[in-house]
Amino acid sequence: MKKIIVLATIAITLFSCHPSRQRDGQISFRLKDIHQQDYYYKVHIAFPLIESYWSNCRFKDTFNREMTSFADSTMAEFEGKQLAEKKQAVDQVRGESPNTRSDYRYEMSLTHQWFNIYNGMLSLRFKKYEYALGAHGNTWFICYNFSASANRFLTTDDIINRSTPEKMQELAEVISQYLDNRGDCFTVTADELGNDFQNVNFTNDDIVFSFANYQIGPYACGTAVVYIPIDVLKEKDLIQPDFLKILHP
Repeated sequence: MKKIIVLATIAITLFSCHPSRQRDGQISFRLKDIHQQDYYYKVHIAFPLIESYWSNCRFKDTFNREMTSFADSTMAEFEGKQLAEKKQAVDQVRGESPNTRSDYRYEMSLTHQWFNIYNGMLSLRFKKYEYALGAHGNTWFICYNFSASANRFLTTDDIINRSTPEKMQELAEVISQYLDNRGDCFTVTADELGNDFQNVNFTNDDIVFSFANYQIGPYACGTAVVYIPIDVLKEKDLIQPDFLKILHP
């Protein structure tokens, strides 16, 4: 098995831990990039860790602990899915089909995208892709939102007001309005936006909703990402006032 771990450091202007530099401080992010592969499977996991130059960064440990735990559990879940059976399945297919492509094996990747890094408000989304020798792979989204000033991760309900069935129905209608739905491929309902729905991010101006394969349409429709202006949600009382206070202090 080959195992390669690459650590890269990128500097991003963010909320500072130093009390006299809360507006223009700089936090360094270390990218942990893990590659593992052999004849039977290929894994790539990349996730950010905060590196700070100031000792009083309480939120550094909170953020890094969650990122590390998430990456470790994702790897453990993949490795725990009967590796012996995976190897047997790959050998069987290759034995029965000599023309099988050379890279035919189980795959899992975990990459991420930043949506917001300003004023101590961090928002990122992981995209998890897994291929299990079927006709196609599948993609999932896992979203994290973090307030450095509060030293905690924000829940979806910290951001979005879905307190009543009426609010959830109104939210579904707004998402449908902003959804790129060529061919009427997707259908967004209030049921899709219940407690199990956690795929929400934010920019300085928008709330971002991400939908994985099969979530609001058949696999052929793919995934969907919807940006809705914060002002639109504010007018409809679909965004939490306390969230706006920390996003735009």
